[in-house]
Amino acid sequence: MAYHAYPPEHSTSPLYQSQPQHDEPHPQGQLVKIFCKADKTYCLSARNDMPLMAPARSDDPSQLWIKDMSFGERIKDNYGSPAFMLVNQATRKALKHGKQQGKQLSMVDFHRAHADEDLLFTESQDFGEGFCTLRMASDTLLNMTVHHEEEKGGLLHHAAKGPEVREGAPLVLDTWHKKDHQLWKLFPLS
Repeated sequence: MAYHAYPPEHSTSPLYQSQPQHDEPHPQGQLVKIFCKADKTYCLSARNDMPLMAPARSDDPSQLWIKDMSFGERIKDNYGSPAFMLVNQATRKALKHGKQQGKQLSMVDFHRAHADEDLLFTESQDFGEGFCTLRMASDTLLNMTVHHEEEKGGLLHHAAKGPEVREGAPLVLDTWHKKDHQLWKLFPLS
């Protein structure tokens, strides 16, 4: 099954509307915390308009995400998994992945009317304990990954066994290496 989205010139879908709507709806969906399997004491957080890893705290609203499934009925990945956006509860900014391997994830203002495929994610099958990959809806070969490089002799090298999760670690797109730093649990809070 191929990625299901109509090109902008053939669609009246709000996904491709170019004019802003006056009454922008709030993101709707399930409130979640997003934990990494490599270290379950860390979760995805919004800091200075960037998605970063931070120690999990129950009193930190920047660690709460809305899994907005508004596009899931119409847009699915090549495995048939429904697309969703991840919008930070505190900042109202959506997680953006880009399209290239090694590209660092970022955050943009949430505007459902201006949403594009760079904001849409899907989940893989469960790899145990509720952890799955979070991948681009348009290219399931690229997954959200905790980025880390080790310094050896003044040079940066990718960690062989997968990175340790540390505070402030950025997220990038990478191919599946079967490592825990690429597995995520969207833990429901409501």
